[in-house]
Amino acid sequence: NAKGLIALTPLLIEDIRRTYRIETPAAVAPDGVDLEQAQAPVSTTPHTTPWLLYLGNLHPWKGVDTLVRAMAHVKQPAELHIVGGNATRIEELRALADEFDVIRRVVFHGPVEPGRRFEYIHRADICLLPLTDTGLGGRYTSPLKLFEYMAAGKAIIVSDLPSMRQVLTPEQDALLVPSGEPEGFARAIERLLADAALRDQLGRAARMRAKDFAWHCRAQTIAQFITRMLGSRA
Repeated sequence: NAKGLIALTPLLIEDIRRTYRIETPAAVAPDGVDLEQAQAPVSTTPHTTPWLLYLGNLHPWKGVDTLVRAMAHVKQPAELHIVGGNATRIEELRALADEFDVIRRVVFHGPVEPGRRFEYIHRADICLLPLTDTGLGGRYTSPLKLFEYMAAGKAIIVSDLPSMRQVLTPEQDALLVPSGEPEGFARAIERLLADAALRDQLGRAARMRAKDFAWHCRAQTIAQFITRMLGSRA
């Protein structure tokens, strides 16, 4: 009986309409980012070994195990820094890193205060989002961390999924690689480690694209949709 629907992705709207056989008017309002917070000066500690960063929850559908396995194929010097997650999941991933003999190259920071997340993002050389090809990962998610990576102007490697192609253009805003393929992530990581110019190019393009996903843009989209729905009812 809703007069209108607002969803994170068009794919979610498609599935709602198909599942429930409805034609309710709908609008897409992706998640977003605080551009001012993302661009605020951040004091960072210099590091000599390149940082590969994943920041966020460690639920299995997030695909972080793919990154741990990928480190076995990354031959250039680099460290995978994983920020977030609970103790149980961290121990599971730590055991996986030990199994693949990359434990010395994977750093677990554990949970951090939300206000410190850009401190870690700005330290990173490459930011990673290895979502799995599931309903949540492939069709419904609109990840806050993606927009925060983008707004910070970072080179990004993500799983090549419909949810990500709603936001990113491959080779322009980010590198997209097959979901769940450690070797694919490793090749993309090594490509960016070897090409500073490409990292800068992708980071600049991502920062420009992030302007379309500021929170005030999301608010305007929702407000305009509500206004249209109220007008149609009148």
